[in-house]
Parts: sequence; C-alpha cells; structure tokens
Amino acid sequence: MSFWSGKRGMVTGGAGFLGTHLVQWLHPAEANVFVRRRRGYDFVDPAAARRCLKEHPRDVLIHAAAYYGGIGTTRPNRAASSMKTRCWAWG
Repeated sequence: MSFWSGKRGMVTGGAGFLGTHLVQWLHPAEANVFVRRRRGYDFVDPAAARRCLKEHPRDVLIHAAAYYGGIGTTRPNRAASSMKTRCWAWG
C-alpha cells in the first residue's frame, strides 16, 4: 500500500503539461484525483477558490497550474518568445 492509496488529491493545472503527468502517476498509486479546471473554478478569484475547496475536500493539493506557457504562447513568433523565455530564466 502506498502513501497515496485512498488519498483524495487535487491537481491544479491537471490538464496541462506537468499536471497530466502528475495525474497519470497518481492514478496507479490508487489516489482519488480531482483535476481542477480554470473554467469551473478560477483560483485567481478567492471566492471561487474557496468554493472549489469546499465542494471538493482533499487530503493533498498539488499546485501545478500556471497562467503562462504552452504552445499558444510560442506559436505566433517562435523565435522572439523563445528568446524572451531564455532571458527571463537566466537573466
């Protein structure tokens, strides 16, 4: 039996790149995972965050959501977006 067996977990950003991998890892560990979606519960709004946590009580919350990222941010001008990201990360 693993730590996750029977635990109720919430993954913010569970449909994103990192979140999908976390959810795929948690399911075989027998965790009961709820993926919070922004369109249903926008965590930028404190009232929506409280409502989500009240409606879906969890033992563990993994925050993997991010407002920035994904292919949509790089598609229009790939080179410029790549350079901006590099400067932010290292400079």
